[in-house]
Amino acid sequence: MIIFLEKMWLMVAIVCVILAIYKTIMIGYQDGLYFLLFALLAAVLFLLRRRMRIRMQNEQEKSS
Repeated sequence: MIIFLEKMWLMVAIVCVILAIYKTIMIGYQDGLYFLLFALLAAVLFLLRRRMRIRMQNEQEKSS
């Protein structure tokens, strides 16, 4: 489940960056900025999930 959530946040970040580029080119910088902020938030959540997964794997290896 943790790996799924990690990959989900990565995909959300990628999609938001693509949408931000598209909106910036077609409409303007102001609309693209919102998607860039969402992409940044999703990237931060991805990194937090990844760190949590790695920490949990290390704890499981130590207790084995």
